[in-house]
Amino acid sequence: MFAYRGIFGGYPGITTIKPYYEKIKLYSDIENRDLWEYQLNLTPVETNRLLAHAWEIQDKNFDYYFFDENCAYRLLALIDVARPGTQLLDEVKTHAIPADTVRWVVDHDLVASVHYRPSSATVVENYMEQLTSEQRNLAADLADGTRTVDSLAIQTLPDEYRAHVLDATYEYVRYEAHEEEWPRDRAAPLSYDLLKARSQIDDAEPLKQPPEPAVRDDQGHDTFRASVAGGRQGGRNFVQLTLRPAYHDVLDPPEGYRQGAQLQFLRLDTRYYTDKYELQLEKLIGVEIRSLSVRDRFFTPLSWQVGFGARRTDIESGNRVLTPYLDGGAGFGWATSDQSQIYAMGTGDLEIDDDLDKGYDLAPGADLGWLYQGHRVSVTGGVKSKAWLIGDGDREDIAYASLGWHLERNIGLSASWERKHHFERYDTTWQIGINAYF
Repeated sequence: MFAYRGIFGGYPGITTIKPYYEKIKLYSDIENRDLWEYQLNLTPVETNRLLAHAWEIQDKNFDYYFFDENCAYRLLALIDVARPGTQLLDEVKTHAIPADTVRWVVDHDLVASVHYRPSSATVVENYMEQLTSEQRNLAADLADGTRTVDSLAIQTLPDEYRAHVLDATYEYVRYEAHEEEWPRDRAAPLSYDLLKARSQIDDAEPLKQPPEPAVRDDQGHDTFRASVAGGRQGGRNFVQLTLRPAYHDVLDPPEGYRQGAQLQFLRLDTRYYTDKYELQLEKLIGVEIRSLSVRDRFFTPLSWQVGFGARRTDIESGNRVLTPYLDGGAGFGWATSDQSQIYAMGTGDLEIDDDLDKGYDLAPGADLGWLYQGHRVSVTGGVKSKAWLIGDGDREDIAYASLGWHLERNIGLSASWERKHHFERYDTTWQIGINAYF
């Protein structure tokens, strides 16, 4: 529901004037977003003009649309007012993704300096990564009350290691107090004990702060992608053209994007089959959102996905028909390395079309997979299963593997393979292509 309302204007947008530190606290400490601060090179006159216009439009409602008329779009309008002739809004065509809007601001030479602010969650994750496995377990025990700061396992640690465990645990307790809203009678006494124990350790080297990412969000690949691929489905060869106005999927170059995150908007896949000189719409993705997050003793996020559009689907006659669909799912992920994870999700699919046996069909299912996102190569693979309930009650089983080879920031190769069993038939599809980002 949150995604639906955000995409289709279900939320009001409003301009408010708040102290800067309050917004930092909201985004970094409460919503746990890593922040990049871009100091603009506005003159005092331009700054005053921006503030005056912000004052004029404060508390005025506008329809909020996630993909175009969003917060980033409104900031471009403010900058256009502050420095007449900049015309940043002219850059907005189909969407105003924050990373793109920052690129436009940078390209117009409006930025004086850039500063990175890690979120509370990023600080905690970074601190925990500097501990050994045994020390992380001690920190978790302290946080959940299994151990106290006076326990033998804590007191026998060397001073520096004990300081590290106490510091990391304290940051985690602060995070949980904000994010999970731990009650004060739990968080406050524990924080006091941790700080008191830490104050008794002198000359311990502090834990390192999170390093600044090598690639900023605005320095990742461009968001419009065009792809050309050749492949084969069953006994038919095809050429496929894919156009995606926005934004990113898990096989695109990962630098500058959140690990495990995928957001595609208005992606169009068309195929030309060479045997019968036939052009077909293979798939149209209206919106597809996927968030694959890893779990451990400290963080337990939910992995989830949702999407809608139209796609080719098999029917019992052997034909492939274009059907509107809505799908979604939720589950969990676990890290296998710094750049990879396994995940397990329960899924649900709805398809609607006159060519289906009852005009529609529903399918609960499961998706078990592995994802690796590296500097040069990204890979995913796994198995899916769906049980279609309304028609003939047939099961659909799929094994899949896909690869993205990142040659440069805005150019790469792709390959995919899929083996499907449906209606007592086996079908194999593979393709190899090239991706360009604009």
